[in-house]
Amino acid sequence: MATGKTIREYFETQESKIVRSTFNEWIIKDVYPELSDQYARARELQADQIFDDCIQIADDGRNDTQLDDEGHREINYDVIQRSKLRVETRKWFISKLHPGRYGDLEVKKDSANTDARKLPTVFKRGPELPSKKKPEGDDGK
Repeated sequence: MATGKTIREYFETQESKIVRSTFNEWIIKDVYPELSDQYARARELQADQIFDDCIQIADDGRNDTQLDDEGHREINYDVIQRSKLRVETRKWFISKLHPGRYGDLEVKKDSANTDARKLPTVFKRGPELPSKKKPEGDDGK
């Protein structure tokens, strides 16, 4: 995973000596704490690798244009849209994998040590405005 390979790809190869369901059970039940820590770190590295892939895909414009039969350069919208889809899919995935690092929302630990999402700054409630107090003795008449 640290190289960007998905867990599915790993378990579909001969590299794996166990089946995925066994591995998942070990992680969920924290059977081997060191394995769980390594898995978490591998997921972080995987997200970083996928982020790097996004930059590479976005910067690669080699097939964005092509020459038509008459030698005129034309834009290949299919290639551009496919590249956009590839980047957006990867961005979505890493935002779910590590919302605090790659997500749009801040993530903080609440008092129970669980992830709690905070609203973006735009939606945060601003400071209370002072209420307009009537001068003493002024009953509005």
